[in-house]
Amino acid sequence: MKRRLYGILTVFCLSGTLAAQNVERIASLIQRGEIARARAEVETLSDTDKPGEKLFLRGLLATDGLEAETLYEQLCRTYPDYDNCDFARFRLAQLKYARGLYISAKTEFERLITSYPESRYIPQSHYWIGRCLQALGDDDAAVGWFEKASDASFSGPETARMAESALDSLKRSPAAPAPERLSRDGEQREAARESWTVQVGAFSRRQHAILRKSFFEQRGYEVRLGSKERDGQTLYLVWIGEFDNRQSAWNFGEALKKKYDTPFTLVQH
Repeated sequence: MKRRLYGILTVFCLSGTLAAQNVERIASLIQRGEIARARAEVETLSDTDKPGEKLFLRGLLATDGLEAETLYEQLCRTYPDYDNCDFARFRLAQLKYARGLYISAKTEFERLITSYPESRYIPQSHYWIGRCLQALGDDDAAVGWFEKASDASFSGPETARMAESALDSLKRSPAAPAPERLSRDGEQREAARESWTVQVGAFSRRQHAILRKSFFEQRGYEVRLGSKERDGQTLYLVWIGEFDNRQSAWNFGEALKKKYDTPFTLVQH
């Protein structure tokens, strides 16, 4: 079985969208299945003729997602002005999304938009930022990005269709429960502005909490430590994310549980 090429998993025809003769020639070889020949040609290229091109092509030919990520990260960091660096960042963001690193992926898509304002991948980045936010449980924020991407005059028909499908899916989702209210002396008072986080661990040893924190940080999540006293003992807590409603926090916690088999509880601040 042929190994998957992580660098070219995209809906676009590479030879029709990527600049430079070497890239077009090698992309054409890849599309014809002549992978060995493509790799051989890449290694004959000079690193100085067109800085960044060899790294980029190695990324296209990578058969391992982490290898492709590493190559694209090196390219974007070292040669940010290379012709196809916007495509490299777009692929880097998609690869992070595929690994469930939704915060990191969102950051990469946002960097593409700000760093390459003329890039043809900006409309698709709007759509994928919406996907990241949806995966993080922030459906309300996702809607705005999907709505922008659903404009065919901005995105083109294919991305617009995907964005419209995402919007339809959100509309069919069950509505979040009404905000909780607090009762005092028989009077109903609207709860103060909510702030929820997902707790993925409570440890009597701080080192264990740090290990759990590191586990999720390495996967792109924003993690922080908290603590509380219980029965005279300090518990060290591991919290991921911050949400302005309980439903969003619950959706995110369920996604973590499904992906990492990690039990969770919700904490309101």
